[in-house]
Amino acid sequence: HRTTRRQGTPVKPEYTVKQGALGQWYWTHRAANGETMSCAEGYATQHGAIRGARAARKAAARSRIVVRDETGRALQTHE
Repeated sequence: HRTTRRQGTPVKPEYTVKQGALGQWYWTHRAANGETMSCAEGYATQHGAIRGARAARKAAARSRIVVRDETGRALQTHE
């Protein structure tokens, strides 16, 4: 895990929910190294953004990995 510069504490992968300048709510999924893994478009409410982040987290756990060629044909599938 990476550590914060100021506190020296480990940073875990997380979904962060924040309100944007125009009042919309957004979630961002960050890896342990701080890089953005995925993010959402704006939600009208904080609750909506939290529900969206939960749905993304749940879907990611069920997702498979598919390697495709340039035509879109599946070459390999990993569960």
